[in-house]
Amino acid sequence: MASSMERSVSWSTRIVGDMSAHYLSTVILIILLGLYFWWLENRWPLPSIRTALQIGFTWAVMTASFDFGFGHYVDEKSWAELAKDYDVTAGRVWIAILAWIVVGPAVTRRLHHRDSTKRANPAT
Repeated sequence: MASSMERSVSWSTRIVGDMSAHYLSTVILIILLGLYFWWLENRWPLPSIRTALQIGFTWAVMTASFDFGFGHYVDEKSWAELAKDYDVTAGRVWIAILAWIVVGPAVTRRLHHRDSTKRANPAT
């Protein structure tokens, strides 16, 4: 999956440029994660917004840990090089992925719950 993502990003970089490809891949991943969150909420509904936020926070910590750990120890990149993807002042918006991972399950739960309430009470 990572290699196909890399090919897709490399291909899009040649067409739209580095920063546009960065923005595009960020938006695509946020959309895909949103669909995944929706599927998970349908399959295993979360009991509360608080639980959803706790799960999202845990996922974000694990994602960042993997990103930095793999990048540094396996891909042999420096910590500074890895931190570049999180530098908003340089136009890098990858941090939005982590933010979405934190709040996405809660947003999805709220939307799913609201949607279920509307179906249960069609007169309201």
